Amino acid sequence: MLTPAEQRVLEIFRNYTDREGQPPLLKAMSLEAVLRDPRLWRCGRALPNEAETIPSGFAEIDALLPGGGWPRGALVEILTDIEGIGALRLAIPALAHLSQSEQWLAWIAPPHLPYGPALAAHGVDLARMLLVWGIESPRERFWALEQSCAQGRVAPCSPGRVV
Repeated sequence: MLTPAEQRVLEIFRNYTDREGQPPLLKAMSLEAVLRDPRLWRCGRALPNEAETIPSGFAEIDALLPGGGWPRGALVEILTDIEGIGALRLAIPALAHLSQSEQWLAWIAPPHLPYGPALAAHGVDLARMLLVWGIESPRERFWALEQSCAQGRVAPCSPGRVV
């Protein structure tokens, strides 16, 4: 069963068109097909044996995650009810790992300016960060996320509310 937030995201994806007016592949997919897609990992579901992971940086969390870390090449979403309680700290070790392995980190419309000295102190290579500002609508956010995903060597980060 989907949560109300998941249902809203699914609705936005189904109604989304890119800047050329093309509908997404999601329109042609059933909800069941979307949820079975190996690129969408939901907590509690095993990863395929060949799935590559990135250590979370926290041994206790890695012990709980299938494959021993965050799934690489998949969407990882950390949901909280309250902004500013430190949820980004869960992702910083993985972001540091990605930036040090020459992966670009694209911050799409972050709600606050990422604090460079703190990120650098945790090993994030600031020279590998891209900040995308001035995006207001969900459609533009999804377009920016889609474009950064299509680049291959870019890990999109979208802290805060996407929809």
